[in-house]
Amino acid sequence: MINIKSLCKSVFIIIASIVMISCGKTEKTPSTTINWVSLDKAIALNKENKKKIYICMYTDWCKWCHTFDSATLSNPEIVELINDNYNAVRLNAETVDTIHFNNNTYINKSPKMGNPNEFANFLLDAKLNYPASVFLDEQLTRIGAPAYGYYKASDFKALLSYYSSDKYKTSTFAEYLKSL
Repeated sequence: MINIKSLCKSVFIIIASIVMISCGKTEKTPSTTINWVSLDKAIALNKENKKKIYICMYTDWCKWCHTFDSATLSNPEIVELINDNYNAVRLNAETVDTIHFNNNTYINKSPKMGNPNEFANFLLDAKLNYPASVFLDEQLTRIGAPAYGYYKASDFKALLSYYSSDKYKTSTFAEYLKSL
């Protein structure tokens, strides 16, 4: 005759073992969104992980910024490339927040629509076209010129790879594209 108490105990042990084994799996589940952080947080993270910083400069009123966000920055390959290789920052070019960067302070002298924060002027060389993508190296120095405007995912993937692989140190972007 089967002892119910012993049977229940055995079933419980088997189920608990299965749960523990399945929870122990460490497969990387791809993220569906970019891990955006503040500029201050990206700089702090940079001290730990020595990743480059990607800054997506946008404004609330910019139609192409919204399109870039929904069509390109939500693409799973782009999300993975950015999350794996960069500390990512979304920064409203017209922010009223005071920004401290490399021992300088940047403000928005006239905080209303159409007036950028001084930091946007600094990063974008006063060429205020949005969206704009800016890349900083591990020493917080801007790499190359800002990339202005909307990019399709395939084109933006090439740009992200160009900077993350350090190819910018040995070739122009046009040369890099020809090598693909």
